[in-house]
Amino acid sequence: MRKLATLCLGLLLCQNAYAEDDWYVKSDIQSMTGQYANSTQRSSLTAGGLFLSADYLDHGGFTLGYNYTNIKFKAPLKDIKQHDITGNIRMNFRTDSLPGVLTLRFDVHGINNNDVTGNTDAVKTYGAQLSFVNYAKSMYMDLGYNYSRYQFKFNVQQFTPTLGMGFNEGADWLQLRGYLIRLSDKNRAQGKGQTNALEAKWTHWFGVNNFLAVDNLRANAVLGERIYAVDNDSSSVYNLSDLQTAGYSLGLEWKFGDHMSVLFVAGLEKYENKLIKDKYDSRMAYIDLGYQW
Repeated sequence: MRKLATLCLGLLLCQNAYAEDDWYVKSDIQSMTGQYANSTQRSSLTAGGLFLSADYLDHGGFTLGYNYTNIKFKAPLKDIKQHDITGNIRMNFRTDSLPGVLTLRFDVHGINNNDVTGNTDAVKTYGAQLSFVNYAKSMYMDLGYNYSRYQFKFNVQQFTPTLGMGFNEGADWLQLRGYLIRLSDKNRAQGKGQTNALEAKWTHWFGVNNFLAVDNLRANAVLGERIYAVDNDSSSVYNLSDLQTAGYSLGLEWKFGDHMSVLFVAGLEKYENKLIKDKYDSRMAYIDLGYQW
């Protein structure tokens, strides 16, 4: 709780310092709950987070965040309580030779928990991403790299090539991202030396006077296999060692005026633990309350 209080105070100080006309400042409070179906080990999950993101004009910005996760296990296994402090910095570049904006981004996570084995504790992840979006914001591409360091000489490398495109006069956006993950020890990764997955995201924006005043609809699907993945879009690290074999989610976002937004997402993820022949689902609901200062 002391870490959380310190971070909250720091975010508030940053907010007061940077909420000027030249800064775009947004804070988010997040909460998630989930249930595990057909798992011989896991019972439920709860999580919460606090994030502050600030951008200076169109030059770049930074994000600071904190995530707390509590995974309840079935007896006699002990519950895992986890703290994740994360942040990133972003720098935008424009050149006469390119019809758009280049962005260089660096991410970092520091994760600590009470895992008695130590296999998922004291995790550090470092990421870099180079992206390009054209001025019309109808085409996007990036190449990301993440290096995750675990205890006992285990590390994970992840490459994430991404392509995004807008269509239907800007009302729709489709993004495809590959997860190419390479693991240093098969014994720590369900016998896998590498996994590959494809993530597809679709967003549709509604016009005015739409049904239930929804601003946009979001659908997401993960196909293939991934393990120890890092999702920099959601600032999530999948540091527990089960293999994800699929994932699906659907979300709705409402916006109230120029400042407040509410995002609700429901989803299903499929996992497998080959060591104990355990296949199960994670069924979750997520809400994000955002406020632009």
